[in-house]
Amino acid sequence: MATAVNEGNGCLEYPAGYVIREKPENQIAAWTNFLPKLDAGEIFRMLPYPRQLGVEEIFIVPKPHVFASSLGSATRFVLNCIGIDAGKIPVGVLERSERTESALYVFSKIWRGDFWLIPAQLGFCRRGESMKQVRRSYADKEFGFDLYLATACLVSHSGRLTGEQWELGIDCPGNNNYIVNGFLPKAPCFQSFSGRRACNLNIVVRPNARFGSATGFLPSS
Repeated sequence: MATAVNEGNGCLEYPAGYVIREKPENQIAAWTNFLPKLDAGEIFRMLPYPRQLGVEEIFIVPKPHVFASSLGSATRFVLNCIGIDAGKIPVGVLERSERTESALYVFSKIWRGDFWLIPAQLGFCRRGESMKQVRRSYADKEFGFDLYLATACLVSHSGRLTGEQWELGIDCPGNNNYIVNGFLPKAPCFQSFSGRRACNLNIVVRPNARFGSATGFLPSS
């Protein structure tokens, strides 16, 4: 389901192939293609999950440790699952923000198995905002997605990045700034070119109408 919005410079929308409210069993099936022994029993015992304001989907995300011993290696694994090379992204040295780490600690207390259930939106609610602005204006229970979380959501929702260049890209404000040789700070992002997915670095302080930050939300109760 694509959602459109008028933004002055034109109409920004999600790609038509992006399915919102994907069935949990379909999300799990996407992961069993890569790791058939993941334990999802806890997920089905605890569904349905309450909806919250700003949430477009409840994403079922495997914890990084089921793939690798380090976050960097786990991120490379999920990037490979969607056919993206990290390229110049310094995956091994990217760090999660303290706010995102704290949120995932809470989710790990709730979900003891291989998966987290994370209420989230993949950019539409934050379209046109710089990552710096998003970080300054988080709602009380909102936190930024890092590269791992955003990529993991794309494994089960691959239609999100099948669109054109003018359709909404994804920023990852849950990573700390990456600075090289004194240039402006950057953080990871995803974008599409004629249906081809690409991972890149976006300038943190620069708003771009073609991008929106992916964010998650802690449970409301």
